[in-house]
Amino acid sequence: MLSGSRFEESLRAKVLSQTPHSDSQRLVKIPPEAASGVNLPDDALAFLIEAGLPRSCAPFIGFEELGSGLRRIWEVYSTGQWKDKPTEILAPFIVIGSEGSGSPVCLTEPDGRVVILDHELFSLPKRCLREAVFLNTSVPQLAECLIAAACSPLKERLETTRSIDALAAENGAFWHDDIASELEMEAGYESRNPWWKFW
Repeated sequence: MLSGSRFEESLRAKVLSQTPHSDSQRLVKIPPEAASGVNLPDDALAFLIEAGLPRSCAPFIGFEELGSGLRRIWEVYSTGQWKDKPTEILAPFIVIGSEGSGSPVCLTEPDGRVVILDHELFSLPKRCLREAVFLNTSVPQLAECLIAAACSPLKERLETTRSIDALAAENGAFWHDDIASELEMEAGYESRNPWWKFW
C-alpha cells in the first residue's frame, strides 16, 4: 500500500512536474493534534499527517478542509443548526474534503472508508446514509486513485483503479461511474461526424 512519502514523490514526479507553478495541487496536511478525538485507522491518520491530500485535483475533488483538522459534518456545514438525531446518525463521518457540487468527502469511523455524502440530504440522515457514494476503502488507496485519475490513459483507468482498490471499480462506486461517464463522453465525441461532412 502507498505510504505518505511515496505518494508525495509520485505526485511530484507524475503530476506536479507537468504543472510546476500550480498551487491547486499543493498537499494539505492535518496538524498532528487533529488525530486525537477521532476513531480512525492509524494508517489513515499517519498518511494525512505525513503527506496529506491535494488542495484540488481531478475529477473535481478538493481536500482543503484538512487544513482545519478532522471535523464532524455539523462542524463544517450549517453550524449551530443541527438537531440531535441527525447529529447522532451522521456522527461517524469525518469531513476531509468536498466534491464539485459541494458535498463532503468523508472518512467513516472506525474503518476509515472514504465516501461522499449528499449535502442536500443532511435533514434526512437515514436516506443520506443509504445514498452515500463509495469512493475508496482507505486513504492510501484514495491517494493512488487520485494519481491514476491524473496520469492513467482513460481506456486503462478502470483496470488501474481495480488493481488499486477492487471495490472502487464496482458499478455505483464513484471512480467506476466517473470513468464510465468519461468513456461515454469520449465515445460520443469520436462518433460525431467531422464538421465538413455536414456540407
